[in-house]
Amino acid sequence: GYNSQYLSDVLKNQNSKEIKILLKSALEAGIFLPKNQEDDEEKTTLLMPIRLNGWFQMILKHLEIKNIRSISSYDNEFTDGINLIYGKNGVGKTTILEAIHTLSISKSFRSGYKVNIQKVKTEVMSIVGKFLSKRINKITYRKMGKEYKIKINETKINKVSDLIGKF
Repeated sequence: GYNSQYLSDVLKNQNSKEIKILLKSALEAGIFLPKNQEDDEEKTTLLMPIRLNGWFQMILKHLEIKNIRSISSYDNEFTDGINLIYGKNGVGKTTILEAIHTLSISKSFRSGYKVNIQKVKTEVMSIVGKFLSKRINKITYRKMGKEYKIKINETKINKVSDLIGKF
């Protein structure tokens, strides 16, 4: 299940009469392409549930990114349900997902990319996620120079293992 209104919104943004939809499950991102387009061509649309369920539920409500890969500044308030992240290749869709992943385990899902996550020629990078949750309201991941700081609800954590399983 994807919400029919969100699916309708995605389809309205497609410039093709026939659409190829790649879905693995209701909990993973869906990819929408014009039928004759290859996966790596100019425009790809992702439909992704932002609600993540684990042994407790946390809903990402707000995400702020500074100086990560191609993104200098990104600030977004998510709505309830499914949120749509779409655009041409290379504009930062995957970087947004990578930032969310980094909040959960303090590193990129791309192997060997930890050094390169920070935008070139910048001194500070940060990811701030605000959540609707009974236990965690905010996770902050910041790098200034070579020093990393991770905070949960404004309390600095000393070991990455303290972050694992929180989000």
